[in-house]
Amino acid sequence: MRNLYALLNNPVEIFNQFEPGDVILTRERGLKHGIDRVFQRSWWNHVLLYVGDGKVLDASPLKGCTIFSLKPMREKYEAWRVVRPTNLTRQQRRAVAALAVQHFLGKPFSWLQVLGILLFRNFRLRKWQAPFLPGNDFTPTLRNPICSNIPSLAYFAKGVVVNEYYPPAYIVPKDYIQPKGFRVVFENRWE
Repeated sequence: MRNLYALLNNPVEIFNQFEPGDVILTRERGLKHGIDRVFQRSWWNHVLLYVGDGKVLDASPLKGCTIFSLKPMREKYEAWRVVRPTNLTRQQRRAVAALAVQHFLGKPFSWLQVLGILLFRNFRLRKWQAPFLPGNDFTPTLRNPICSNIPSLAYFAKGVVVNEYYPPAYIVPKDYIQPKGFRVVFENRWE
């Protein structure tokens, strides 16, 4: 795991370390994001999916699902962590990123999905049992995602489960902290 603080003066080198399909956890600055972290019970509060060329796929309440450049991230995020699945090839991870872009780009953010996650995760009575196995026959059906749904649904389509305790539509940022089958590639926490 490399510390990226030394690389911040050279964004090209930072982005050369990322691979399409990498999941980026971020900690955003500001009071509303602090409140968000309290509700999520997590140090991290946002998830991005790296799609290549220094760009990520993101879902936000104001803009919906968009692609943006990571270049201004030092101003927006106070910390970040990058995780990568260990059981997929580079080509398979690239396919995950392409699937996510194809399926989610331009879709609106869903506050109903946020409410559903809060209700499901706080009032579930038993462990989730997948009604089907993840794999190539699965197509993401969630039309209006939140940030953490994008990678979980795209990876589920390729046979990777982020958290076996929750279905992919109900994954939150803390589920990516150290999921089984993923490894931390980079981490940086600015002071």
